[in-house]
Amino acid sequence: MQQINNGATVRAAFVGLRSRAGSESVEDFVTAYLQAEELGAPLVDTLEHIAADMRKAHAQRLRQQAARVEPRVTLVVTVVMVPAILVLFLGGLYFAVGGDQLKGLFGGS
Repeated sequence: MQQINNGATVRAAFVGLRSRAGSESVEDFVTAYLQAEELGAPLVDTLEHIAADMRKAHAQRLRQQAARVEPRVTLVVTVVMVPAILVLFLGGLYFAVGGDQLKGLFGGS
């Protein structure tokens, strides 16, 4: 807005915004706006299309983040759950069979 207030054209201001922003979303918006202005096309349809593409890209980034987290969760579950299950299994075996029989089974006297 400051550039337009200082005498720059709308097109020049948007092109400057696009070059300064460095964001793909801003680049898409500015390109859509400039094309709609040049061609007389309805801006609403173009922006709806860009919004749908951005939603798809965001969903894809979330899936990628989830895929990176999954191995960590699996590791934590394995490190915590496997020993806990072994303790429960061996404790249940000890109480079910009796401690004296287990000592004889494993070579104890």
